[in-house]
Amino acid sequence: MGIFYEQTEIINRTSEDIEIMFDGQRLHIKPNYTAAGERIPGVVNLVPKQVIANALNQSVIPGTEKVRDPSNFESYIGVPQTPGRKARPWNDCSYIDRSKNKEISRVSLADLMDDLVIDPNAKLVVRGKLQREEDYASPRQIFDVVPG
Repeated sequence: MGIFYEQTEIINRTSEDIEIMFDGQRLHIKPNYTAAGERIPGVVNLVPKQVIANALNQSVIPGTEKVRDPSNFESYIGVPQTPGRKARPWNDCSYIDRSKNKEISRVSLADLMDDLVIDPNAKLVVRGKLQREEDYASPRQIFDVVPG
């Protein structure tokens, strides 16, 4: 990693290694907790200050990103709160068990479907040009849901 003078501590909120990428280089963040959720003494993960935004964005907890506000999410990485600064969502450094999370994407698919089902005037719009009748059944066909 290049020369960065300001280093900041980040907390791996899981019991597994987390790998993040910054400037084409991989950083391995050691776990700060055991599988039982107890803090491991002496583990310090220091990264350049510029890496924090990437680390948070690359380690999003699946299902925590809001459908309408993608900037509001939880991360497997925590940044300890600096005294005198406003508390932020990423200052949460408590343990998270990765095995209990069953979501498969950043946005909860149930929340996404709820948004689509709530609007009774929503229309399903086919994008692209259909050449033959068989194209209607093609799994490659792309659909958009447009609010009514």
